[in-house]
Amino acid sequence: MQVEALKIFCDVARLRSFSRGAQENQVTQSTASQTVHHLEKHLGVQLIERAQRPLRLTTEGKTFYDGCRDIVGRYFDLEQSIRQLQHEANTHVRIAAIYSVGLGDMSQLVQEFNRRFAPAKAHVEYQHPDRVYQSVLEGSDDFGIVSFPRSRRDVTVIPWRKEEMVVACHPDHRLAREKKVAPAALAGETLVAFEENLTIRRETDRFLKRHGVTVSISLLFDNI
Repeated sequence: MQVEALKIFCDVARLRSFSRGAQENQVTQSTASQTVHHLEKHLGVQLIERAQRPLRLTTEGKTFYDGCRDIVGRYFDLEQSIRQLQHEANTHVRIAAIYSVGLGDMSQLVQEFNRRFAPAKAHVEYQHPDRVYQSVLEGSDDFGIVSFPRSRRDVTVIPWRKEEMVVACHPDHRLAREKKVAPAALAGETLVAFEENLTIRRETDRFLKRHGVTVSISLLFDNI
């Protein structure tokens, strides 16, 4: 038994008219009449006294109407709740990003997105680069942000922005007062670097090698 059939019966009973009940449900009067007839046949009782004008419910019809009205009302309330949950889910943007993105202005960008596109919400989860790819492929996140993205058949890469490479050092270091630092100036220095299995480390090593610079590594970061 379909909820739509119960609603048609309830509207016919409430409005005491097949034609008005049909209009309420955007069906023909014949369809409304047949729907009620099928309900009566299914239940084995007469629900509406058709000889009366306006229509009048039988004793069984009154009992059935009271029960159906509650069922139909609760069903459509539930349907509305489910639709609202789906709407809220569709207005959430899930982002997987490497940790270093959070060190910049990502939080300000998220706040600006939430302000401009309310009620949509953006949520960022910071992860290891390999996990960012996995989250996107699994559908856990809508898109990911990584440095030096890998070209893959199962992932579409869209350039976001380029960031300048900078040197971070102690205020007393010989390079601290320099406005610009040439790669050659790093020769012989001891650096804090990324783990060798990360793309950004390989790209950094390639950059230094291309400029003929040799450095030593004293500390490693694994998941940035």
